[in-house]
Amino acid sequence: MRIVTWNIRHGGGKLKLQAIVQALLKPTGDILVITEFQTKSAAFIQSQLREADYLYQIASNPPEKTNGILIVSRFPVTLSPQQYHPNNPYLWLEVGLPTQNLTILGLHIPEWGSKWDKATFWQEVNRYARDKLEEPAILVGDFNTGLELDTTGEAFACPEYMEELVALGWVDAWRHLHANTREYTWQSPRHWFSMRLDYVFLSPTLASRLVTAQHNHSFRLEEKLSDHSMLIVEIKDPQ
Repeated sequence: MRIVTWNIRHGGGKLKLQAIVQALLKPTGDILVITEFQTKSAAFIQSQLREADYLYQIASNPPEKTNGILIVSRFPVTLSPQQYHPNNPYLWLEVGLPTQNLTILGLHIPEWGSKWDKATFWQEVNRYARDKLEEPAILVGDFNTGLELDTTGEAFACPEYMEELVALGWVDAWRHLHANTREYTWQSPRHWFSMRLDYVFLSPTLASRLVTAQHNHSFRLEEKLSDHSMLIVEIKDPQ
């Protein structure tokens, strides 16, 4: 099973939408988690992905000009009952994949200094993580957070919450396979600092099923379709 996550930057520019969809199709992912999804481009993106056999689609339905999340899948997906209370519900989207015995929580953790308190949001993420420790579950999306190894030129805000997540036993898929390697998925406009912001975390019970994790930087650095790199993670299917 291949999981792809990508922040398409404010819904994707009007002139870039076709290229963004084509980029999303290149990794042949089974599940796509798209952050900064917006209503202005929703109909086009969803219809194009549906034509590419992503028949199962759930969005967080953000208001106009507001960032949200879209999850599309080749497997049946169901919207999970809302048992958690993030301070921005459009940046939190939990779905179940009953045929895969899997739960996926798509996330876009707020930036530091936004009107949505980042620490409060993180506290709910880690409450969820504690509850799902013994279940096959995935946290995926734009975390706007990281540890010291994943930044240059600027410190992260709220790294203690990611440290807590790791201490609970959740596995950062890309870091697990790349040890002390430095790669960044976002860079400030004037290149003053670079950060790895985009993650797939696996619950402890899923860690042994991890196969590969890699970034695609070309859509950011060369084609300039977004200011974020794409992350592609592959896990073994359940036995």
